[in-house]
Amino acid sequence: MLFLLTAATVVVFPIDAEADEGDTIDTLSEVLAELRKVERRPFTGTLRWKSEYRLDGAQGGDFFLTEKTKVGVESRLTDAWRVDVKTDQTTAVGPPQGHRFVSCFDGARTVRAGYYTKDAKIPVVNLIEGESRSQEAFDPHKLAIERKAPRSTLSQWLTQELEPGDRSVAEDGFSGMTARYRGAEKIDDLPVQVVEAEFRQAGKPESEVRSRWVFFLAPDRDWLPVRAEFWGYKWTTEFPMSTFVLTDIVQTKDGRWLPREAVQEKFGEGFAQRGERKRTWREVTTVEFDPDRLIDRADLCEDVLPVDGSPVYVLEDGEIVESYVEGEQD
Repeated sequence: MLFLLTAATVVVFPIDAEADEGDTIDTLSEVLAELRKVERRPFTGTLRWKSEYRLDGAQGGDFFLTEKTKVGVESRLTDAWRVDVKTDQTTAVGPPQGHRFVSCFDGARTVRAGYYTKDAKIPVVNLIEGESRSQEAFDPHKLAIERKAPRSTLSQWLTQELEPGDRSVAEDGFSGMTARYRGAEKIDDLPVQVVEAEFRQAGKPESEVRSRWVFFLAPDRDWLPVRAEFWGYKWTTEFPMSTFVLTDIVQTKDGRWLPREAVQEKFGEGFAQRGERKRTWREVTTVEFDPDRLIDRADLCEDVLPVDGSPVYVLEDGEIVESYVEGEQD
């Protein structure tokens, strides 16, 4: 794995500047405590990312998906934010599909608008009292498990302290998950702390391990998962069924470490059972961040507010307390 660093990255900053030089990490709780410090860390500026998925063989693909492109832009002020994500996908069984989700927080409430067809002009709008974190926001710590759309942070996912409605921890119906600390290693001279999550049949802690996630977290790179592996033992014990690598990590002007490129690959289940390590899909995510590029507050929510014909749902604490169609109220 190659780390390409800009001129601003010659100095490595420890996560805990007050820690003694001889301090070591020995337990899962210590790793998670450090990880929580950097998750959801506030920032200002504009983050852009693009994720491209390609089917790479006759076998594989989620729901016959053959191609998918997701483009996202997240802009943040000190007290407000906007996330705009567009997705276009092609399947093997139907016409191309597309949708767009825009979430913004103006300092008082969250507006979440969904455009559910490729050419939709009228959004479905949720008005949420207070700030509600966008599910489409970019989170570099959970890129490896993003395909399951977890609402929780990686530390929450590892401990099963999930956000409401998040079922992403279940693997193939076996949701008995146990996280463990595996120790310290190095990847291309970069120190990493290794954590794994084992999945057994729910309610049967002594049953055999059915699958395992392994995360290689880099303390000197904001605890980013520079590598992750998913092992599916019902198919093979010889190699991971999917791998994830941050191939390019840079430090931004505000001191943050972010991936500039991430690559995830999956290997075919049938091929694996026959002892063949044959890739079936590959997804590449590219990222750029500019701390000086700020959204105009006047444009924050203006284009996603309800228009005539928009179904509107007012939510409080995640529950719908009112619904109406804009322009049809008494």
